[in-house]
Amino acid sequence: MTCPTRFADVAAALAANGYRPVPILAGSKRPPITDWQHFEFAQGCERRFGDCGAGVLLGDVVALDIDVDDADAAAAIEQATLEIVGLGDAATIPRRIGRAPRGLIPFRTAHPFSKLKSKSYQMCSNNSAAHVEVLASGQQFVAYHVHPDTRLPYQWNGGGDLIAVPRDALPEITERQAQLVIASANEILAEWGDRIDDASRDEHGAADDVATQRRSSKERETIPSQVSPVRCTAGA
Repeated sequence: MTCPTRFADVAAALAANGYRPVPILAGSKRPPITDWQHFEFAQGCERRFGDCGAGVLLGDVVALDIDVDDADAAAAIEQATLEIVGLGDAATIPRRIGRAPRGLIPFRTAHPFSKLKSKSYQMCSNNSAAHVEVLASGQQFVAYHVHPDTRLPYQWNGGGDLIAVPRDALPEITERQAQLVIASANEILAEWGDRIDDASRDEHGAADDVATQRRSSKERETIPSQVSPVRCTAGA
């Protein structure tokens, strides 16, 4: 079954399920607006972003992003994560797939925290670079869109997607558990690959976009406390 790809088709349902939807620019992984970290969806504003995909702003939702092209290593990291947070079969929880075997698992958290990232490695099996992140406050991830590399819609596994699974029904993770996930990912990646320079693999910043990485990390990852929300209105 093909997943929807348009902000207009999913934004209202995402908001109703407790998520904070944000439009994603066609052909990319970043929002088309400035100060997107403060975007607030309002019913009827979808038509302003007819060609956009949909992302989810993070804070009380975080996401494990397994940016690993070795299928066995990716599966081992996912299994270790499930054990750390006390979950069972991966097929029963939402999992987004953009370019397999890479995957992303969303979680809810009671106490928002900042992004966590593993070291970077080159996989022995295919020479691909790999790292793992827990995307968190001040960031977003693409939930519904056409992947810019595969040119195919992002898919969700049999555990449901964010339209079927409300935020309150997501598996929960704490910052401490997220730290353990990253530590475990480092151990697994070290078994399957060789350490490389982290700077060469910084592909996910606040906008989840390569071009955005050229900005300072402070600009990308910190939400200014005095900035007002960007409210999306139907008539704007």
